[in-house]
Amino acid sequence: MNKKIYTSILMVALMVGAVIAAVSFNSSRTAFAASPMAAADALAMLPASDAVVYVDVRRLLTEAIPNILASDPTKLAKFSAELEKIKTKTGFDVRSFERVAVGIPYSNPSNAVAIARGSFSADALIAAGRIYANGKYTEQKYNNKSIYNFTLTEKSKVAGKPDKTQQIYVAALDANTLAFGMNAPTGVRAAVDANAGGTANRASADLVALAARNPNALVSFGGNVPASLAQQATAFNAEIGKSIAPIRQAYGSVNTTGSNVDTLFAMITGSPDQANALNSTLGALKQFSGLAVSQAPADLRQTIQGAFDSLKITTQGNEVQVTTSIPTSGISAMTGKF
Repeated sequence: MNKKIYTSILMVALMVGAVIAAVSFNSSRTAFAASPMAAADALAMLPASDAVVYVDVRRLLTEAIPNILASDPTKLAKFSAELEKIKTKTGFDVRSFERVAVGIPYSNPSNAVAIARGSFSADALIAAGRIYANGKYTEQKYNNKSIYNFTLTEKSKVAGKPDKTQQIYVAALDANTLAFGMNAPTGVRAAVDANAGGTANRASADLVALAARNPNALVSFGGNVPASLAQQATAFNAEIGKSIAPIRQAYGSVNTTGSNVDTLFAMITGSPDQANALNSTLGALKQFSGLAVSQAPADLRQTIQGAFDSLKITTQGNEVQVTTSIPTSGISAMTGKF
């Protein structure tokens, strides 16, 4: 049996965020929609972070991906076969991951940590990982928990080029919760500390609330906006930098209504006047949408144009909200490109 399979499974929680960024979709069905408590409790287990992300993994795997691939039976069959292949070879059903929360510290993003919760047995999953690793792992004790380090090796396909290795750290926080980190154990240690008792060292309540505003979203996030963002924007365009500077926090979500994928991105400024100024700047930038469409692959231009046509920029108090809608059929075409 391929020893990379189990380690790959352990990476699922962290890979989900990348999948979302690539396809940005949700499902119109709500059978598995997370409850407000489910979203909040996963996010609340994160250690102190500058940005937090929530992913409804069960809906991603059982509803969203099948829905988005429905128009391409070949891709859908391949996706389903891969899930069953993992289950057959390892005895582990990836769909037992129900929800994942990710915490990212801006000072060192490599110390990001993912909290995965589900119907799996955390201890049994780690035990299976040790078996598949066949002794090629390390264990360290930290604050009454065991943190395991597994190494994932990707064989180089180019002669003379070294293989790529990825360090993955994992610890069981409770019977059905795992903490994952990559490259270093720092993030996992922070998660262990945050869940050792009390609420000290946990993600701030305001960030959790931002990310949990829409508990039925497939993916949602909340984050502080660093001052360096405005500085970088100013180097590109002084007026844009001036408009971005007042942004203090941002949040957003991905949902669907019918056959469309709806996205929300909101920016929180210091005052209504600042929000109005930002609205004006974004409205001006929207006028350049034609350039973006013209640079896109020909078979995606209609989808991208539709997204810009449905894009709305509104102001509510000190917030600026940007919404748009994309047909699921268009997203299916995008997945084939990227």
